[in-house]
Amino acid sequence: MQETQRRFRLATCLALSLMSATLQAADGATTADPVAAGRDRFMLDCATCHGVDATGNGPVAGVLKIQPPDLTRLASRNHGSFSYADVYATIDGRQPLAHGTREMPIWGNRYKQVLPALGEKKAHARIDALVRYLESLQVP
Repeated sequence: MQETQRRFRLATCLALSLMSATLQAADGATTADPVAAGRDRFMLDCATCHGVDATGNGPVAGVLKIQPPDLTRLASRNHGSFSYADVYATIDGRQPLAHGTREMPIWGNRYKQVLPALGEKKAHARIDALVRYLESLQVP
């Protein structure tokens, strides 16, 4: 029994260490490549619903009341133009969604750090990285 608990604690510590390293790598402020940081952040925060390919086929999409949109077609649904401002505002919660209620969590506050002086800057860097990543995924 004690050996099982020790192994569980060790595995938990390893998992937390890996998550911490991944979160730091996914922080837009810690990498020179915002698209790569955005991809990492997307995999952590968005892929569960939107899918790893961003087409709306994540593992929990089937249980949601409203199907997550195909994020690779944001530009095509907007007459071929990717709107950085609209996508940013949707992620941070300022842009109302077309279906009326906000089923998607408002991620802007989730990205803020505990230290207010650093919070807005880091939140912006994380959202900016996500938007740049989504822009890189656009298909005709």
